[in-house]
Amino acid sequence: MELAHIFPYSFGNGLDDDICQTLIGCLQALGLKNCVAHVEFKLHQRQVFVVEINPRLAGDMIVDLVRTACGVDMGKIAYLSHTGTPWAADLAINHTCHAATAYLYSEQTGTVMTVRTDGSEQDLWLRPLPRYNTGNLTSSDDRLGCVIATADTWQSALQKTQHIADTTVISFGEI
Repeated sequence: MELAHIFPYSFGNGLDDDICQTLIGCLQALGLKNCVAHVEFKLHQRQVFVVEINPRLAGDMIVDLVRTACGVDMGKIAYLSHTGTPWAADLAINHTCHAATAYLYSEQTGTVMTVRTDGSEQDLWLRPLPRYNTGNLTSSDDRLGCVIATADTWQSALQKTQHIADTTVISFGEI
């Protein structure tokens, strides 16, 4: 189960270019061009293994990370591409920061009444409460919410979100 996302991220050591070439080749082989596509892959010893390619927006707050980090509205890009409207100008990247998200969850079973963070400057998204929590993290529906933080580096952004997630207080009670 995914616990965090980062945008933009760099593997370094020339690996970014190798990944891009592989994934662009996959998109071209599938005939996906001039559209938004969600691509998932895994790496093993510098080899790229494609897990999923779908002509859709990414989920799990990734669209929000892209907008926060570089100002690109992926929803608008998807709309423009599906309506045949030119969209290259809307893809102008204004990279101002790195953004990361950490997902909030609890292994405790019961009814979640409140979720409190440490008050740091961040974007917080929560599922409606009260909410019954099974204590099992098996799908994104089991998450209680997420926090998005920004920083000058992806490492710092991830560290901020992980700190906020680790210090979040989740209160259980009865309805």
